[in-house]
Order: sequence, then structure tokens, then C-alpha cells
Amino acid sequence: CYMRLSKIISTSFLLFGFVLATASTPTNDVDLFKKELVEKFKFKANEVDHALKNAKFNEKIITTMNTPYENKSYTDYRRLFITPKRISEGQEFYKQNKSYLNKISKQYGVAPEIIVAIIGVESNYGKRTTHYSTLDSLYTLAFHYPKRAKFFRYELTQFLILCRELGKSPESVYGSYAGALGIPQFMPSSYRHYALSTTNPKKPNLFDNKMDAIASIGNYLNHFGWVAGQTPAVMLDLANRNGKRVEFGKVYTAAELKTKGITPKGKLADKEKGKLLQIDE
Repeated sequence: CYMRLSKIISTSFLLFGFVLATASTPTNDVDLFKKELVEKFKFKANEVDHALKNAKFNEKIITTMNTPYENKSYTDYRRLFITPKRISEGQEFYKQNKSYLNKISKQYGVAPEIIVAIIGVESNYGKRTTHYSTLDSLYTLAFHYPKRAKFFRYELTQFLILCRELGKSPESVYGSYAGALGIPQFMPSSYRHYALSTTNPKKPNLFDNKMDAIASIGNYLNHFGWVAGQTPAVMLDLANRNGKRVEFGKVYTAAELKTKGITPKGKLADKEKGKLLQIDE
């Protein structure tokens, strides 16, 4: 299976790795982080001190990052998410929000069923937005997860800015173990840059406003190149594979695959990029 690169978009953008972590935090790292928040983002020193003083290291988050549920096979994922109950709830969600879904679909070129499916997978149609302290999650990953520290420090910065913009206390916000937020499970940077609201443009509410979540997903996918009507994945013909090595999970152009004797069963331009996936039925 060849997943088109334009469709490989994750609203929750989780990153994984295998590292050892301890509860001790490099003082210099925290001090530099505080300094940047004050000098570059105009936080008051006491605000930053207060937030980080209340942030707690959570070893469970490191364990979860090192053994991510998202590493499960497609077969396991299918068994979990494509169930009669989930499908029925998705149909009901669509009926309840049909008019607005169609409006957003027309505006951003993203089919309603795609938006509904994302909300279903990410938060069970808004019923489950996870229960980790976002401050603790991002603090833990920013200062105790060296492999992705740069990314998570950026997200911690974005989270604190987001809380300031929304008028929320950082300690009061809960999300996924990796810091994803709300109904669509946006990372803080995605929340700040792509979240939309029809009622209060300055304060999109992705935590419990389904209209804001619908609009934000449409905007997010459109921004990253979603092509209306394009098939997300194309099956591949391996009959003439010439034995050259390929890596599942790696991005190839269609032309590169053809040099390895792998040809698409659907239309793909030679320059089009996609991720090679193996799906066990």
C-alpha cells in the first residue's frame, strides 16, 4: 500500500523514541528556557516561575513514549476503531452536524466523512480527550526526553503562549500523554496556528466546541495540501518486484518504486511522494 504524502497528516503529531530518563532536570536547560520565554515571548518572570514550579515529572509518560500504543499494526487499529458501535456513533455525529460539516467541506475541500473519522479516532466524537496534565506531559518530554527535547520544548512554549491567549491556567489543561489537546487532538502549536472559531476568533475552543473542532480540522488539512477527491492510498503490484530492497514506512516517489519493479494499481505521477505501508488483512 502506498500512502500519498499529502494525506499523511496527524492532528496529534506524536513522536516516539527509546531513551533513558531520570527525574533530575538540567538546571541550565530550564534557565535558558525561562530566559527565552521572558525575552522573546514577553512573559513575566514570575509567570514562568509559577508555571514551571507546578510542572511535575511523570515517569509514566516516558514509559508510554517508549512503548507507544500507536506502534500497533493496522489490523489491531482496525479492530479497535472500525466497530459497529463506532460506525453508528459516527453516523449520528454526522446527522447532528450535517449542515456545518457540509459547509466546512465546501470551504476547505475536505469530505465530511474524513473530518468525522478524525474526530472519531482522536477523541471518540469528543467523548474522550484524555486525562494527562498537559503541563506535566510537555515538561516531562521537554526536559527528560533528550531524543525529542527540541520539539517538545517548542510545544511547551506554544502551550504556555496558548494558555495566555485563551486565559487558561496551564495547570488546568488536560490532554494526551504527548501534549495533544481537545476534540481533534491538536498539538499546542497546531492549536495556535490552525484552530478556528465562528464565535470568538481570538479564542477557538477545541476542548468542547464541536463546531470549532470541525472547522479547525478542515483548515488544518487544507493548509497541509489536502487534495479533494484524491484517493489517500494506492495499492501496489509486487508481481514484477526485482528483489531490490525497500523499507516499509519510508517515503518514496512513484518513479523510485518503479525502478524496484513495484508498480501502482492506480494513477500516480512519477514525482508523487508517498509512504510505503504493509497492511495485514
